Amino acid sequence: MCVATGNWRKQPPLTINPHAACMEGCQLNAYYDPGTPELVFPQFVDKGRTKYTCSSFDVVAHEAGHACLDAMAPGLLKTGRLDHKALHECFGDVSALFASLELASPAQQEVWLKKPHMGTCIAGDLTGTCIRDPHDDESISCEEHSLLKPLTRFMCQYLQHQWKNRARGVSPINILRQAQHDFLAAILLNLGSSNILTAITHYFHNHKTPIDDSYLTLLTYHFTMCSGVV
Repeated sequence: MCVATGNWRKQPPLTINPHAACMEGCQLNAYYDPGTPELVFPQFVDKGRTKYTCSSFDVVAHEAGHACLDAMAPGLLKTGRLDHKALHECFGDVSALFASLELASPAQQEVWLKKPHMGTCIAGDLTGTCIRDPHDDESISCEEHSLLKPLTRFMCQYLQHQWKNRARGVSPINILRQAQHDFLAAILLNLGSSNILTAITHYFHNHKTPIDDSYLTLLTYHFTMCSGVV
């Protein structure tokens, strides 16, 4: 996803700290620091055992996604807007999803594209329990790690739609790579929007995949329900 655009900005070398000290009560956590810039993976305690968040492929790919989006659209992290923060979190989760699917076999990719709620768990490979699954039934709240879920879930549905409507002979990897391109285009073309989450879904509705009116209304409601999102 990082090299699919000409909008890449020159950045200082990215530092990676794979064995950072425990933080926040030794809870599972990791973060991207845009000021350094640095990917930080602290240790944490799970069921009495000390682990490192860098041991999770999903977590590493998620944090690297933050760094990639920051290089392409550095202004998003500086506004403090909830829609921008939620998009960053969604981009991290979708980066982890695409990275995992890139490593899968064509047969595994096809299975996921047929039923894309499978394998969208973040950090399940580290603790055995998802720290975030966009397909769970939790209500959406006005916090970026919650508000990201409708957009991530929509991207999964978009991938399923593209697979069902593919031309003869199109491979799963080509569907996935085209979707990466489409997602980046939707972001970069809507950077100036008053609500980038709603703008992205309307971009797909108008240019890529017609969205059922009731579902589009639901997505729009999720993305405009919170103060801080215009």
